Amino acid sequence: MSRLLSTPGVVLTPHLAGASRQTAANAAPILAEDVGRYLRGEPLAHTAKA
Repeated sequence: MSRLLSTPGVVLTPHLAGASRQTAANAAPILAEDVGRYLRGEPLAHTAKA
């Protein structure tokens, strides 16, 4: 188990800063575009580079 999970006084919360309705509306066409690219065997346009 992570030490953070058992440390007294630590509160862990998810990162939700970008989770607005507007963000979801903006992300939907981007996601749809990349799903279409994937299904056609094309390179994805919106991927994180590690």
